[in-house]
Amino acid sequence: MFKTRDGRAAYPSYGDWKVARGKPRSKNFSKSGSLWRGLQIKVMGPTKVRVVFAGRNAGGQSNGKVAKCAQAEASQPTLGVSDAELRQIAKHVEATFPARYLDAQRIAQMGFKARNRLAAAQRSLAQAKKLHDKAKTATR
Repeated sequence: MFKTRDGRAAYPSYGDWKVARGKPRSKNFSKSGSLWRGLQIKVMGPTKVRVVFAGRNAGGQSNGKVAKCAQAEASQPTLGVSDAELRQIAKHVEATFPARYLDAQRIAQMGFKARNRLAAAQRSLAQAKKLHDKAKTATR
């Protein structure tokens, strides 16, 4: 710490200022046990899943936010897969699942997307019908 000409205290960095206030210099967004316990797989469709960090840590922070902060500090992706691992997975899938099974999965995925689009169109139609009925009763 040093004093400015007008007598105010100045610190060389924000970290030094935090230490002077009795706080840790920086947050440690370590990948703790509670973070890994919150790891979940969210099914997005027959052929698609998303890996997410769900729940909250002891401090009340969202595990998803903690994971994003930890990822920003890390040089490697938290859940990253290398090219070699990806090739190994592709080989395993090719050897394990017959082509007709994979084709059936693709067809199931197309059906899933079509059902989602249909549901969205039905919601829009229902909303338009409500507005139409409301306008109709208002003009009477």
